[in-house]
Amino acid sequence: MRKLLISGLMAAFALPAAADRFEDVTIEHNEVADNIYMLTGAGGNMLMSSGDDGVFLVDDQYTQVAERIAEKIQELSGEEVHYILNTHFHGDHVGSNMWFANNQSSTIFAHDHVRERLSNDDSFNETGLPAITFDSAITFHFNNDTIYVFHL
Repeated sequence: MRKLLISGLMAAFALPAAADRFEDVTIEHNEVADNIYMLTGAGGNMLMSSGDDGVFLVDDQYTQVAERIAEKIQELSGEEVHYILNTHFHGDHVGSNMWFANNQSSTIFAHDHVRERLSNDDSFNETGLPAITFDSAITFHFNNDTIYVFHL
């Protein structure tokens, strides 16, 4: 069984969200281990685990590329996203939360502070809020991996 560590505080810089900026975005993938992929596109990198338990996605970029992310995940795994972990509140990490929650019934996890920050953002729809939060750490046992998530 593999063990993965995911830090709950990853640095990233939010970029302007101009609509035309997303027009030519392609979601690319690199397989970093069996059924573990790094996905790239319009913002922060995403991590995807797929297997018998389904798809676990770390971060989900901007709303404007949500459908392209879902298409890439479908191409790689044949599945929809079951779980999403948000590492922090920047738009390039949480922007597709609403789309995945509404269209694939994805359950969203994040640190308590991420939910708090998003709850105070008038432009963020509550359907995209993390449904499950943690204060210091959480462990997922998923797809024969142990995924340790901790807040720095």
